[in-house]
Amino acid sequence: GILKPEKDVPDWSDVSAAAERVRGRVRRTPVIESLALNQIAGRRVFVKAECLQWTGTFKFRGALNRILCLLSLKNNADKWAGTKKSEDVDDNGIGVIAFSSGNFGQGLAAAATSLGVKSTIVMPADAPKAKQDRAKLYGATVALSPVVPGINREVTAAEMAASCAAEEGLHLLHPFEDRDVIAGQGTAALELAQELKDQGVEELGAVMVPTGGGGLVAGSALALERLMPSTRVYAVEPEGYADHLTSLAEQKIVPLKDSPFSLCDALQAVSPGMRSFEINRRLLEGAVAVSDKEVAKAMEVAFETMSLVLEPSGACGLAAVISGKIPVREGEAVAVIASGGNITMQKFAAAMGCHGKF
Repeated sequence: GILKPEKDVPDWSDVSAAAERVRGRVRRTPVIESLALNQIAGRRVFVKAECLQWTGTFKFRGALNRILCLLSLKNNADKWAGTKKSEDVDDNGIGVIAFSSGNFGQGLAAAATSLGVKSTIVMPADAPKAKQDRAKLYGATVALSPVVPGINREVTAAEMAASCAAEEGLHLLHPFEDRDVIAGQGTAALELAQELKDQGVEELGAVMVPTGGGGLVAGSALALERLMPSTRVYAVEPEGYADHLTSLAEQKIVPLKDSPFSLCDALQAVSPGMRSFEINRRLLEGAVAVSDKEVAKAMEVAFETMSLVLEPSGACGLAAVISGKIPVREGEAVAVIASGGNITMQKFAAAMGCHGKF
């Protein structure tokens, strides 16, 4: 479909409004600086620890903003057209559904439950039991979609979520292809800029943002364009999933052809989101790809210098900094969004084995 940018693509005012809306409901995660990390990186590095956010990732922000927007629309228009009453719709008349075996599903479940809204999360039938249990813990109903050989399991889950939404009058939420979600994710960088200014840091050389579909980096770029206008923003992707690197170079969306193995299981989008790309192609300085080995090294450094547990996807930004892959000038400070920390001890230890020190 053709985008109507003014309607479908958020701007600074949406991020600013989202920050007001979610205030007091999201954790204002710390911005951490470590002298040991600065020494390793050869510059000042500020880490926005979204791994400490509710549900362990920044995804809680976008989900919360999206549902708060739905609720305020509902309150403004008591007649919610086209919503059939079903037991999956709560007393306030709203139910939400999404497909996600990972972090967005957990963030959405917790955000919905905190607002008294029912949520359904569709996951592939072979999704790890721990992830199913976690979504249930946060209050979601988990529906399992069939795993069919030769058909992408995410596609099957997405189709099932769409048909459930239509049948039961639920709102189908997308992890990054959504104006209110992107605006909500941008509140992480808005806080980062505010917290740095409180410390007397007015501008940075660069901010590195882990990137899958591009919602977090798009929201971040909107916030930083307004609050730290001379700061350069980079998307950081796992090698093999560098769809932003290619798409930014060609100034158009270029989907990936194949999906190799990567430790960064949460960043395996095969194409940039349309809405986020409208923002990213205008505001990003560029994109960087990091290897599994560089990511594992960054996990180790975060653990040892800041006592932060990062999942591989959450460590991508830091990996770009310590591997020296960003073009920053001498003496420029940088920031990274440490976007998530949902990982088992077993997988963490295995990743440490990845770069040969175990």
